[in-house]
Amino acid sequence: MGYRIISADSHLDLQWLPHDAFTARVPAEWKDRVPHVEETPQGKFWTVNGQTMVRAGWYGPGLNGGKRGELLEKEGFTAGNLRCSDYEMRKADQVRDGIDTEVIYGIIGTDRSFADNEALAVTFRAYNDWVAEWQKYDPNWLVPLGEIPNRDGAVAATELRRFAEIGIRGAEFAPATMSEPFWSDEWERLWDAGEETRIPVSFHAFNISTTFSDEDHPTSAAVNLVLAPSRADEVLCSLILSGILERHPELRAVLGESGIGWLPYTLERLDYSYNNRLTDLKLSLLPSEYFKRQVYASYIQDYWGTKAMWELGYLDNIMWSTDYPHRDGTWPNSRENIEETFKALPEEVRRACVHDNVVRLYGLKD
Repeated sequence: MGYRIISADSHLDLQWLPHDAFTARVPAEWKDRVPHVEETPQGKFWTVNGQTMVRAGWYGPGLNGGKRGELLEKEGFTAGNLRCSDYEMRKADQVRDGIDTEVIYGIIGTDRSFADNEALAVTFRAYNDWVAEWQKYDPNWLVPLGEIPNRDGAVAATELRRFAEIGIRGAEFAPATMSEPFWSDEWERLWDAGEETRIPVSFHAFNISTTFSDEDHPTSAAVNLVLAPSRADEVLCSLILSGILERHPELRAVLGESGIGWLPYTLERLDYSYNNRLTDLKLSLLPSEYFKRQVYASYIQDYWGTKAMWELGYLDNIMWSTDYPHRDGTWPNSRENIEETFKALPEEVRRACVHDNVVRLYGLKD
């Protein structure tokens, strides 16, 4: 193809981190208040404040079961190793898959284990220090996102500004447990920091909503799996209709693993509603124009969504991804996925989605 193939959404979950990722980067008095690994009769588990979080080295969530789970298990994704955080092992997986660069979301859902806001901020700071070190193995290959604490606007803004100092090129923010809604004045300092640093702020689809959160029921888990991507519509509408993107024109927002097939309807609905019922919001642009100017969305496979977004003039706003190593993902057959997704579309569409848009958004070297 003549250009790098980039995944705009890959993963590095808590269970795959080195066991000292947090404790080695905090003062002694914090070591019991940040996630750490404890031995139990059932095996090693990540815990915090006596609460069990996830089995260390367990290849979940949802990696066992179904065709994808069987494939991953056959290919060596079994409990007990830290394959996803081991640079050499991870790179070998990507070489096999034909992927040259990954934007990597990390420790999604960890915020749900913290009632102590200060401990959450310390935990995220330690994680951010670890990924800043980790990406130095190969900055052109690894693009890990930093985690923004979501309970205090001033703390969030300070951490986002610190990303620029330690070389983190993207940020993730979890709406599911945020202390105040998007339109609260609490977060204006965060949006200010995003605009000032030009660091894109991502909202991952599986950390947006707590709807259907009864994970013990198979129907609940199934509904959540199917609907989670499209729930990014609430984030999108909140960012636009609250005036956040109006007030912060240099802020860049990313809907991570949101899919894109729902976007044409939602953007049309936004414009229709604004023109007919919401003119008192007094936005200077149509809602869809804020999306075009400031919002990106990533997806795994969506031929019709890709075609529609291209035809509607939103080609610069969409980014393809592998979701490695999650069960929703395409490893080790991502090249086949690319062929299927872009088989009947012009080369300019393929290049924009698998390369150009990610390079532009994160300021990557080509």
